[in-house]
Amino acid sequence: MSGGAWAAEARRSAGPITILLSVAALGLPIAIRLLAGPHILMSGADALVAVPSASGQAHLDTHFLEPFVAVTASVPLLILETDLGDRSRELLLACPVKSEILAFSRITVALAWAAFWLALDLLSNRVMGVPLPAWRDGALLLPEAAFVIAGTFAVAEWGRDVAAGAAFAFAALLLGYGIPQLPFAHPAATHLELIDARENALTAALWANRLVLVSLAVGLAFLGTVGLKHHRRKGHHVRGH
Repeated sequence: MSGGAWAAEARRSAGPITILLSVAALGLPIAIRLLAGPHILMSGADALVAVPSASGQAHLDTHFLEPFVAVTASVPLLILETDLGDRSRELLLACPVKSEILAFSRITVALAWAAFWLALDLLSNRVMGVPLPAWRDGALLLPEAAFVIAGTFAVAEWGRDVAAGAAFAFAALLLGYGIPQLPFAHPAATHLELIDARENALTAALWANRLVLVSLAVGLAFLGTVGLKHHRRKGHHVRGH
């Protein structure tokens, strides 16, 4: 039954909006590489571009790639969470799928979708002659997607509204650039900045930043699962009367 839950969530998440935004997330950096001039210079550190001879397009690509990964990561999850606003969630009460399996499959599907399109974009670098380290860059970018997905899930479940989850994703992206005095700061200070791989060198502080994001994602996923389980039980109790 758990395999069926994964398959069902995957089918539901693969809607037109998800596909179009994912294609845009892949297509925009490719278009930048094709259209940008060969002499573009990007200043500052860039942990996603470790090759000294990388072109200006490669640096410019990372400035769009990292935000786009974070922006699109929550879209499949938000589509899956639309059952909060209609009667389709009530049908889940009659389905013999544990809340933990449902929550885990939902988060996994959203993260897998983000990972798939991220992998395509990183591998397209090599196809187009930009030798960026795809596996390492994936390890730097996926924690951002995991944090946004898990936070969106937790806030949507406890807020009982998809719009609440979308608001969290928007706030995380807005504050994730490390605006001074706001929750996310420079990784060397508090290890909480979200979108910073393209603004910092590849140091121990940046890896610590990624570790904290993964830890927060796990905690938020657990919190969202508790919320989903609580509301399913509560819904069943209400309907029983």
